[in-house]
Amino acid sequence: MMVMTPRERLGLVAAPIVLRLVLALTFIWAGAGKIFPRVTFTPEQTAILANMGLDVGVAPRPGPGAPPAGNAGNAGNAGNSGSTAPAPAPTSTPQLTPPNAPLPMPSDRPTSSGASAPRRTADAMPPDPLLLPAAAARGPANAAKAISPAGDASGVGMGRYAAVNFPDGAELRRVYDLALLLNSRAEVRPHSPREVIKNPVSLWPASLGMGSGAFAMAWLAAISELAAGALLAVGLFTRLACVPIIMAMGTAIWLTQIGPAVWANNVALGFLPNHVWWDPAAWSILFWQVMIIGVGVAVLLLGPGPVSLDRAMFAPSKPAPSGG
Repeated sequence: MMVMTPRERLGLVAAPIVLRLVLALTFIWAGAGKIFPRVTFTPEQTAILANMGLDVGVAPRPGPGAPPAGNAGNAGNAGNSGSTAPAPAPTSTPQLTPPNAPLPMPSDRPTSSGASAPRRTADAMPPDPLLLPAAAARGPANAAKAISPAGDASGVGMGRYAAVNFPDGAELRRVYDLALLLNSRAEVRPHSPREVIKNPVSLWPASLGMGSGAFAMAWLAAISELAAGALLAVGLFTRLACVPIIMAMGTAIWLTQIGPAVWANNVALGFLPNHVWWDPAAWSILFWQVMIIGVGVAVLLLGPGPVSLDRAMFAPSKPAPSGG
């Protein structure tokens, strides 16, 4: 019979505890960081969320295409009191990126669109493993969805809102950033910018990425992260708590790494993002997500370790010694 050394016994005892606590801290932070902070969304993002059915808490303002109040359009015809003519609506619509434009890759994080757009306070927060790259849900490609189908930039009376209806944006919980990401991935895109939509693809089911489905999935992900992190911290239902974490990270890799690369038809080895292979900054996000999956699988296999509620509550009792 092989006898373990004290160092080997310490490794078997300490390894699951350390891995479990690291995973717990990561996902308590990630879940709480989606649920509790309130950040300022840009006018484009606010319009998209309003079009998805969210009450953004801000009354939409009439855009430049809305008819002016009063008889301001008659200033030039003061002498003609018999008839009035409304001021013509502008004929041009905002210049937006076409819906078929490729999504930015993780290294193409867009900057602020101008001085008038409020600065995202979420940009100063550490990266979230489920929202990376967060820029994918914030880029100008999504702004095209905020314009009404008829091309009216005002969006008034048409059931659709545009960025001009929310010039100051809206302050909302950060979890709606994830809803924007899901919404953008539920769009149907061609395989490449040069391809006519013959074989359209979407990275996420429309029923779970449009409207209330996106909000439900975003809240489910955030609450699952926080709950799983709390369970891992105390070592309760440890193996069960690892399952949503592994699933969340697998989904994040698809939505933020592999999927966008497939959408842009810019892949290496058939599915990986086509980054420069030796560039650590380009690969760090993907490697971090893969590492979290690895830690989750390790804790799933190893269990919680001896210092845990699972061990205290569910460990099999030792048989009583038999009498001599």
